[in-house]
Order: sequence, then C-alpha cells, then structure tokens
Amino acid sequence: NWDIFDNNVTEAQVQAAKASMRRAEQVLYQTQESIQLDVRTAYLNLLAAEKNIHKTKVAVDQAQEDYKIAQVRYSAGVGTNLDVMDAEDKLIQTQTNYITALYDSNTSKAAPDQAMGLKVDLDVAKYYLDLGVDGFRFDAAKYIYYGDHAASVDFWEWYIGELKKVKPDLYTVSEVWDSEGITNQYLTCTNCFNFTTSQVNGLIAETAKQGNVNNWTAYMQKYLDRIHGINEQAMSVLFVSNHDMDRAAGYLTAASGFMKMAANLYLLSPGSPFIYYGEEIGLRGSRGGSNTDANRRLAMLWGDGDSVSDPAGADYGADKQTPYSVQDLYRIGNSLYNYYKRLLMIRHANPEIACGQYTALDFQGTKVGGFLCEANGSIVAVLHNTSQSDRTVDLSAATDLPFNQIAAVIGVGSASLEGTQLTLEGQTSAVLRIGE
Repeated sequence: NWDIFDNNVTEAQVQAAKASMRRAEQVLYQTQESIQLDVRTAYLNLLAAEKNIHKTKVAVDQAQEDYKIAQVRYSAGVGTNLDVMDAEDKLIQTQTNYITALYDSNTSKAAPDQAMGLKVDLDVAKYYLDLGVDGFRFDAAKYIYYGDHAASVDFWEWYIGELKKVKPDLYTVSEVWDSEGITNQYLTCTNCFNFTTSQVNGLIAETAKQGNVNNWTAYMQKYLDRIHGINEQAMSVLFVSNHDMDRAAGYLTAASGFMKMAANLYLLSPGSPFIYYGEEIGLRGSRGGSNTDANRRLAMLWGDGDSVSDPAGADYGADKQTPYSVQDLYRIGNSLYNYYKRLLMIRHANPEIACGQYTALDFQGTKVGGFLCEANGSIVAVLHNTSQSDRTVDLSAATDLPFNQIAAVIGVGSASLEGTQLTLEGQTSAVLRIGE
C-alpha cells in the first residue's frame, strides 16, 4: 500500500536525489578535468626534462673543450692559472647541471603514471582478445620510457601479465630495434624480432647470396641457446625486411634466385617468422633520394581492381616497380608468389621445424649446411645449398641418424639421396626424414 497524499515527501526525496546526482556529476567532471590537466602537465614536464638533458650535455661538451684549451694555453705560456681554474669551475658546474637534468628526467617519467592512476587502459586489448585474436605485435616497445629499458621492461611485464590473465596462451612479439644485449632484457616477457639477421647486411641476405650455410646454422644454434637461457618459452622471430627498411626485392631480386633462397633460410627455421606484405610478389621500395619511409610502404599490387593507393609522400617510380600483381603471379606456376605458397606448405607439413629442438649440423669443407629439429619423438633434417652449382655431402659426416627419405624439395633444382650421400642442385633445399 502507498499513500498518494504524503505531503510531497516523495517529491522532495526525488528532488534531493537528483540534486545529489548533479553534484556527483559535477565532481566527476571536475575530477576528469583535473586528471587531464595533471596528465598533460606531467607529459609537458617530461618533454622539457628530456630536452634539458640534451641542452646540458652540449654545455658539458663545450666546457670540456674550453678546459682543454685553457690547459694548452697555460702550458704554452699564453694563458694564466686563473684561466684554467675558471674553466675547471665551469666544467664542474655544467657536469652538475647535467646530473641534475638526468635526475629530473627520471623522476618526471613516473609522473604521467601517477597522474593517470593506471599505467595504461587495458580495455582496447581485451576487446580484441574477446573477438578471438591470438596475440599482438607491439611496435617501438623500448620507447615506453625513453632511454630507461628497465622501466620499459617493467611496464611490459605488467601489461602482458594482465592480458595473460584473460588469455593464458597469449602470443606477443615486440619491436626492440637495438643490440642483442638490449633485446635480451625484453625477452623475459615477450618475443622480440631478430634485427641482427635482417636487412641488406643481415645474415639471411648474406647467406642467401651464396654464403656458407654452416655459419647461418651455427649462429642460429647460439641464438636459440641464448634466448632459451633467458626464457625457455621464447621464440625465434626472423624476418628479412619490414616497414622501416628498404624492401628485400631491391637487394636480393627474384631473377637471381636470392629471394627464394632467403625465404628458404628463414621460413624453414624454428619459431615464428614474419613475412612483410609484398615480399611474396617481389614488391620493391626504398627511401632513395626522397628519404621517406612512404616508399617502403607502397600499396600492395592485388590486381583485382581495388582502390588502394600509395601512402602520402610516396614517389617511388613506377618504372622501378615489379610489373606483376598477385593475380598475375597466381596464374604463373613457377612464380615467386606460388613459391612462397609451396614453401609454407612444406613448413606446415613438417611441424618439427617450427617447434622442435634445434641442433645445427657441422659440415666441413663445404658451404652446404643444415640442422635437425626434433619434436614429440619425430625428427627432420633441413639442408640448404645456396651456391649456384650442384653439391654433394655425406650426411654421416655430421650425424649418425639414418635419414633415408626426402620428404620435400624446394628451390631452383632437385635433390637425390643415395645411402648417406645427399646431392642438392644449386639454390635448393631439402627436408629429410627417417622412413621405415
């Protein structure tokens, strides 16, 4: 039961509740404004602190030079001891300013986090996990806290740890474009791209261009041992080029067979290799004289009438570009595109390559080389001949295992196995198994 005539008590309560809600909304608005101001202030202070580091470092360099000059002038008898003392005082002061700038920068790095009350919003990543994605590629991972790798690693350990609470088998790979000593620090929480083996001077390109495969496999053995020593779950993540590099087709070329051999080397390797879009059709692009990354990120040539265009600022000449689209190469049986398809099918048909225990084979007196990969009691051998001539190797010189079956061959030529004698034609790779 309820009384219609309650002397407007209910109405007063409703109005009071509405007033309380308006006050709460006002407090919320003011809080949001305050947080945004604090975050912006903290960010601007951080930028100023970083700028001051450069400014004070320049001053230190100049003071050091002035001090040296004062000492030389005094030694030559054209300067006074007072000049030397003044220069030394200025040097000490600039060094003190530089140390203070470093301290201010480090303390400023914590301010944005404190202002936000949370390192980063996880909702966006969780949204995509709910959609069913398996993981993420993180760009420029070392720049979360510029120049402070320990702080950046702490962030990623926290962030990825939170995401793994949603998806325990989350896959992540991060771009840490630096020396292996720096990359090692991030391997505790995420896979990292291997920049050492990429680009025109990387070990993949060097080996593909008639290099010694034994050097490649020896490096991979050491690399895998190192990353697994840091994190036993770490994956090798190989690639030839990416969006910040000149495209591989410009320095490997399809006509030479080097593109195919490079693909064999890194796609028939353990871990999780990455193909930069367009590599499979020989798409070209480089900074060139324009010095713009837009030329490295040109539109994919699908050939199906799509309206995709090159990014703003791109001026890579059409006369330099491959004349073939995906549609064109799909119809050509021995095209680079179809070669990549066959190569990936071989990788998938031999899963030991991706996830097996890696053991480099050591062949002496030849550039032919390879490795073993064992997983779940099954083992394969992968052999490469990067030269342009036929080569024969005695398998028993590198392994006691009785390989007697060629499971797959891919390359410019063919392969044959007679007893322990394996013959690979030029620029050709083979996968071997032990049959019954």
